[in-house]
Amino acid sequence: METRNPGAAPKASPEAALARNLVENMVRLARLQRLYNPNNETIKKQREAFDQHVRRYFARSDELVLRITPTEIISHGEPVYESTDRHQSYAFRMFKDGIRWITISRDVTPGELERFLSILGAETSAGGSYEDLSTLLWKAELRGITYMCVKGFKEIGAGAVDVTSSARAHEEVHGRAQIPTSAPYRRGT
Repeated sequence: METRNPGAAPKASPEAALARNLVENMVRLARLQRLYNPNNETIKKQREAFDQHVRRYFARSDELVLRITPTEIISHGEPVYESTDRHQSYAFRMFKDGIRWITISRDVTPGELERFLSILGAETSAGGSYEDLSTLLWKAELRGITYMCVKGFKEIGAGAVDVTSSARAHEEVHGRAQIPTSAPYRRGT
């Protein structure tokens, strides 16, 4: 009979474990790229590790679907990245810039992944102007990476906020945003 520690987290599915490793390495590489020259040995080693995690993940799956919340990145129904520090959190940064879903397909090229990591790790404000991540992703024309973002927030009474999705409108205008092909995952269901 299996005994469970009541305080222990349930074991992640194999797909979620692979997604967690890939996302952790993606965040680590994006962070290092902000600090070091691209030819730095640390960057080269982390890029190799990231490439290995990408190959491992896509050996089992056709796409990596990431749902973005203010404190988590969720894949396969499980958090694969968590941070409550709004100043350092990549989840919060994407969420505040309107990104709610990112889908990376097996067809993504190394160049697209490199541009995506550069965008994720880039400072978005320069000289007083600000370009949000959804704008930077749109400008990058990443065919193997799609995303869904929101148009805005509207007050619906008593402090509640309704998020108005603009994925279809964004797709009509820009042709690149899309709702993930996989069913949305919810934590705890």
